[in-house]
Amino acid sequence: MRLVLVASLGCAALVAACYTGPQLDDPYAPLAAAPGTTSVEGSFDCASGVADVLSSCQTCHSSPPTGGASNSLMTRAQLMARSASDPSKTVAQVSLARMQDAKNPMPPTGVASAADVAKLDAWIKAGMPGGDCGGGTNVFAGGSVCTSGRTYTGKENNNMRPGEACNACHKKERKKTFALAGTIYPTGHEPNDCVGVTDGSVVVVVTDGAGKETKIPVSTRENGNFVSQTSFAKPVHVRVESADGSKKRAMATELNLAGGDGDCNTCHTEGGTNKAPGRIAAP
Repeated sequence: MRLVLVASLGCAALVAACYTGPQLDDPYAPLAAAPGTTSVEGSFDCASGVADVLSSCQTCHSSPPTGGASNSLMTRAQLMARSASDPSKTVAQVSLARMQDAKNPMPPTGVASAADVAKLDAWIKAGMPGGDCGGGTNVFAGGSVCTSGRTYTGKENNNMRPGEACNACHKKERKKTFALAGTIYPTGHEPNDCVGVTDGSVVVVVTDGAGKETKIPVSTRENGNFVSQTSFAKPVHVRVESADGSKKRAMATELNLAGGDGDCNTCHTEGGTNKAPGRIAAP
C-alpha cells in the first residue's frame, strides 16, 4: 500500500490554492517607527503571539506571495507599511479588519478565531513592538531537501510510503481508500519516500460543516503519514497545528472530499501541483 495533508492539510492546498478575492495590500511607503523603537525592521515580539497568528496567513502571503495574494506578511515592516487599499491605515490594521469580515474574510475559509483577532489587535494598539521571535519563514522558498535524512525503504505495508498519493495507488491495487490521507513534512519541498515529521509534534485538525473538530494523529512510525476513514459533513476545512495548539497552518480553501481532495499528496507533491505550493508543511 502506498500513501500519499496547513500548513498547511488536501489537494486544493493546505497550505494552498489561496484566495481569489480582491487583492489585499501592496504596501506603499512604510510608516515611521513605532513608539519607543528606532526602526520598523526586525522581528515580532514573542509575548504578543503575532508570529503564530500570521503563520496561517503566510501560506499565501509568503515571500514571494502565492495563490493570488498580492503582498507578503512575513515581517514586522510589511505589517507596518501603508495599505494599498486604504493608505490611511497600515497593512496590519486592514488585515485585522479582514480577519473579522464575514463577507470578505481573511483567511478566505472564514473569519479568524476571536483569540487570534485579540492578539493582533493588542499588538497593533501597543504600537506594533518588535522583539526576537523572527519575522516569519517561508518554508516553500527553499529547494528540495529530505530534512529527516531518512528514506523509507520498507515494503508496501501498513506503514505506507511517505509523500506518495495513497488513494491513487490503492484504487489501482483495489485496496481500501481513505477519506483523508497525506504526509506532513518540516519544509515545503521534500522528495517522495523521504520520512516526514515523526516526533509527535503536530496533529491534523478537520472542522466539519457543524463546527465539530476532529483531530487526526500523525504517525510516529517511519513515515509521518496521517489517515482517516471518517466521513465529514460539508463544508470541510483542514489545518495542521502543533501538538500544544500554539502554532497552525490552515488550508486556504474548502476541502472537496467528494472531488478527490482527500488524497492530499496528489497535489501536495515535492514541487506542488494544482496550485498547491508544495508539501503539507508543519507550522
